[in-house]
Amino acid sequence: MTDLMTIDRFTDNQDQFITDIIETQGANLPANIEDVIQVFEFSDFKAKAFKMMADKCKKLDEQSEIYHSALRSGQKWGVASIYSYSRMGEITRDMPTSNGVRKKTSVDGREVVFKKDLLKEAGINNNYMASESETIANNPEIRDRVIRKIEERGEIPTKTAVLNTIRVEKAKERDECKIVKNTEKKIKETPRAVKDYFNAVKDYTKALDFAIEVAKRDLFSEESLSIIQSKHDQIRIKMNNLEELV
Repeated sequence: MTDLMTIDRFTDNQDQFITDIIETQGANLPANIEDVIQVFEFSDFKAKAFKMMADKCKKLDEQSEIYHSALRSGQKWGVASIYSYSRMGEITRDMPTSNGVRKKTSVDGREVVFKKDLLKEAGINNNYMASESETIANNPEIRDRVIRKIEERGEIPTKTAVLNTIRVEKAKERDECKIVKNTEKKIKETPRAVKDYFNAVKDYTKALDFAIEVAKRDLFSEESLSIIQSKHDQIRIKMNNLEELV
């Protein structure tokens, strides 16, 4: 594994700087949150700058070497910024949370600094940035898949694209989970539904027996026959469907 990446090393070898981050998927980035933020901000700035250049060159000549060079550089810096952001999430998710406690003492008697204060010290004044980076860090498979797909399309990967895909797929998983739970609930209720059907058949049989006695006394109107035949045809079709399925 290569040495830990810090922003100071950028001036030594720019290409090697981003290559090492990409090849290690950010694993060689430091555990110091301030250093990682610097790397992210710098690589994100470079990615956006190359994107602007690529967009302008594309309008002039999509086949030009300047366009393709800017695109390749933008893609590298974009991937590096995503891995830096993901590394940030790996660090922040392990920070101790207060859970309503103002102070906490460790085993050796030192006071523990909680996540909220650690983020402020690192220049992160809200939890949104930490939450986003942790979302990406917690979904490395989706992160890498999105990066590959965007690069294959000839575009520059961004953390926003990764986050949007994660949110969509997680929402889909939740919906599928709800469908499964609802299906399982209905299956559990199936014995009750079967019992209700047999009770309905029993009641219908009694009503049918009574109707037969009424018919024997010619108490149905002349118009009743066509209605009875139509209703019975509908019932026969449904009964046949049920018998075929059981």
